[in-house]
Amino acid sequence: MFDQLSEELKKIGIPVIKKPPSLHVNAEEYLCKCLNNRKFPCSMPLQDRDDPSDELTFFLEKDYKGSEKRCIISCFSPRGSGKTQFIKHYFFKFHEEAIKHGRVIVRCCDNALNATWMQLVKAGEEGKQPLDHATAGLCELIRSHVQSVTGRDQKLSDYDDSDKAYASWIRETNSHFIIPVGVTMDPLIVLDTCEVLGETDCKHHMHKRKRPGTPYTLLEVFCRAIPAPHKIFVIGCNARMQYGDVAATLANIDKMQPLQPLSEEAHKNAVVSWGQGAKGWGIDEAVCKPIYHWAAGSPRLLIESHSKFSGTMSFANGSVKAVYRCFGEFQKRASSLYPILPEWLPYGVSCLLTSSTKVKVNNADNCIPINPDWKKFLGVSWGEGGTFREAAGRSIGTYVLKDQLFVVPPIIFSDDVMKRLMVEKYVNGKMERVDNALIMPSQLHPYLSSEAAAQLGRSSPTERGNLFEKPFVYAVYARYLLAYWERPDSKWVPLPKVFDGA
Repeated sequence: MFDQLSEELKKIGIPVIKKPPSLHVNAEEYLCKCLNNRKFPCSMPLQDRDDPSDELTFFLEKDYKGSEKRCIISCFSPRGSGKTQFIKHYFFKFHEEAIKHGRVIVRCCDNALNATWMQLVKAGEEGKQPLDHATAGLCELIRSHVQSVTGRDQKLSDYDDSDKAYASWIRETNSHFIIPVGVTMDPLIVLDTCEVLGETDCKHHMHKRKRPGTPYTLLEVFCRAIPAPHKIFVIGCNARMQYGDVAATLANIDKMQPLQPLSEEAHKNAVVSWGQGAKGWGIDEAVCKPIYHWAAGSPRLLIESHSKFSGTMSFANGSVKAVYRCFGEFQKRASSLYPILPEWLPYGVSCLLTSSTKVKVNNADNCIPINPDWKKFLGVSWGEGGTFREAAGRSIGTYVLKDQLFVVPPIIFSDDVMKRLMVEKYVNGKMERVDNALIMPSQLHPYLSSEAAAQLGRSSPTERGNLFEKPFVYAVYARYLLAYWERPDSKWVPLPKVFDGA
């Protein structure tokens, strides 16, 4: 009715009147608008996400009795692990009423790069007082949100410090949406792709306790701007937070486990959810298992297998014939989604060998054993002493806590990728290059070559057995290398170490 009236008034030259605000915020539209994933609805069932849902619920409902600290909940998972869809589903399912009444602010930092609030926060990168910039950005984020959901102009003077901003947020949404008396809807801010702030240093603000002299990140400073006792949930693929120092600045810190790869059963169930209502959607039984192992359970790569390759054919449901036609394209696409930089070569190779041979990693903070001859190729952004957690932060793989494994999707690490990483580089004034990769990915994973993959479902059991004879020997060699690189000064590599858990 309003749109029709506006059109009629336009025709006779009367200025367009302001559209009246909605009686409530449409949670589905709000989440899809604010986040960078609109492919699937918020209500789409998720697989293998009950544990993180329970964990997040526990932290959001956690009552710090007598504590006057702000609360920071964080979750860092590799790219493509389903973080954004998790946010959409979780907050639509468990916090729809709070969203409808304007009490939840959800933002994708990547999408908000040009937003005023983000520009104010990012000004703290060079500023002498980054906390002042972060506070200004926080206040503008809240003010613009309240103005958007209520349709009422908001005075800047009501949002000139964080405590006043939260008080105005609560007052204005209560007045507009008429929140029932006795109903608790604590205001909450949710930031997706928080690595946008978490990878940017403040040049004039340093940590003093843990790792003194390390700059605060903009994410840490923004979290410090949240007034006590309010909560913020930040999620992304890589962000540095010195929890010791942040906790010392009056904050309660809760860290969620990373989102885990899907199980095989969850993959099959997810296929049904992803294809709801889509014509010709499905997955061929002959390629279901290989695709799952190529992708190592990564939701993004599993979804990608359903894209149309070679014009019209989907890799996932084009039967075994699709492997011959689509495998190469799928492999290139997967590698492009998870690029590995040349300076990451020493760590990337070790992560691949660790994953391919299922070496136990009992702690994500364990240092990755690397080829001592390749240390000279390390870039300054990582340096020696890199951990599996850092590798996950760069989306090289995922640490699977329950199995104590570090998992790299084999499809992202092809022989072509390895060859591109074997580059020339000036080291100590002279040109050097990696001229021997020791083991190529296809020697550990024979189906990574297009020729072998094309035989999927066509070869006999004997032929398949022969195909894996050499990879077994290479796997033993890979185990030997990792054991040696862990202690390169030792004269012996103990065989129990090589075959541990094999």
